[in-house]
Amino acid sequence: MRQGSLLAAGVAPLLLLVGGCSALTWSGPLVDKALNCAGGEYRGSLGGKPNAAACLAAAEAVVPADANYAVWRGDSNKGCFVCAITTRGDPSAWVYNKVVGAVSFAATGTMPTPAPGPFPGPELLHPKIHFTPSHVSEQGNWHDIAGAITHNGIHHI
Repeated sequence: MRQGSLLAAGVAPLLLLVGGCSALTWSGPLVDKALNCAGGEYRGSLGGKPNAAACLAAAEAVVPADANYAVWRGDSNKGCFVCAITTRGDPSAWVYNKVVGAVSFAATGTMPTPAPGPFPGPELLHPKIHFTPSHVSEQGNWHDIAGAITHNGIHHI
């Protein structure tokens, strides 16, 4: 890709966006390179973007937060796609395909932990924060312990 094409792809402004607010550190651009994401790696489309810089900005703010690869397909529909590449080793070892017009970005670092879903089971079994009334806890040398564990089939409280 020629230098004029790089500017058209939005690569020059990209340097200001790398390492933005994301918990990951994004590297790139890798011009004219793309990965094929396997079915379980694909996290979705971020829609059409006018250039690679806009794709990276969208990837940095993406949900799900486990996406660590983004590609802008300037060679075709100008779509921005994200994947979670977890079984191919460090991004520096990834093997890219030559795709003229595509621009790829890889992220390294600790991925943020997604927020937990709702606690399973009926409400009466959900964990609770337990507060002891002051007329009990302020009587001295008394404390409240709330917890339980099952070990070897025996329930301990």
